[in-house]
Amino acid sequence: MYLNMFGGSGLLHILAGHPRLVAAFGLAGAVGLLASPVGPGTYRGTAAYASAVERVVQDRGTGLTIANAERQANEELNGTRDQLEPLVRRTIAACGPACSDVSIDSVFGDRSLLRQVLVLDAIYSHVDTTTPIGNGSGK
Repeated sequence: MYLNMFGGSGLLHILAGHPRLVAAFGLAGAVGLLASPVGPGTYRGTAAYASAVERVVQDRGTGLTIANAERQANEELNGTRDQLEPLVRRTIAACGPACSDVSIDSVFGDRSLLRQVLVLDAIYSHVDTTTPIGNGSGK
């Protein structure tokens, strides 16, 4: 499990590296699977755990969701900071306290991280409004 003392940016990178988890469980669900206030855990251990869960999840329609999110993120990268900042804020907020040490400036200072956050946001926007698992409301 991911311990918050290792920094939210590590968790954000794990989430970005395992988009199938986010597509299958929603952003809050994926964070819930990986974050633990009581440990034990390390970045490497959490990434291995995320990979194991992702193998079990398999497709469940996540491939198309991820491909669409990647296309959307590539298009959004051409936007201005004023256009993208609300998306970045929404994603970090949805990640919750485990990502609270990630600053908006650090995301915009790393184009690769910005793209990853935009992919997560696109998945989050799709999954959390279309699937019972993702939105947690059973809609």
